[in-house]
Amino acid sequence: MEGYHNMKPINVQEAYNILYDIRDNEGINIDRQVSNIELCKRVPLEVLIFINKYRPIEQLSTYNHIYNNRRKNPLYHNLVNENLPLEEKALALSSYVTQVLIKSKELVKNGRLQDSSDYLKFTQIDKVLSALSDYAVNDNSVELNKVFFMIRDIFKNLYFDVE
Repeated sequence: MEGYHNMKPINVQEAYNILYDIRDNEGINIDRQVSNIELCKRVPLEVLIFINKYRPIEQLSTYNHIYNNRRKNPLYHNLVNENLPLEEKALALSSYVTQVLIKSKELVKNGRLQDSSDYLKFTQIDKVLSALSDYAVNDNSVELNKVFFMIRDIFKNLYFDVE
């Protein structure tokens, strides 16, 4: 888990520090990200995505794990495939839930988290499980599709320009 930031959300000052470290050590222009922070009281998602590319953020460790294993496991490709059949979307989201739970257990076991509740909230596992349950019990695909595209968009935002 080296290189991951603490589970607590990154505050504005920490974001500035990390950005300046990226600029100084990687030679990357950070002007846009600094401007984005200056406009907000919280660190915008766009800035977290930028930081995650250079300094992995622990809250995104499930996403990073799925992406890093994309050549061995089709889960990433299934989660970003907008033309996936409904049943396959449900299976991909179920696999995502499994990965979140595994990563949460690892973080607690390795002492990175005292409990996993904040991490699980951050991964929006409650919305995913609710959509899966509604699909399985009531054959309602509306929420399943919404949640699938929400998770898909997170992956696209995190890794789209990496590939």
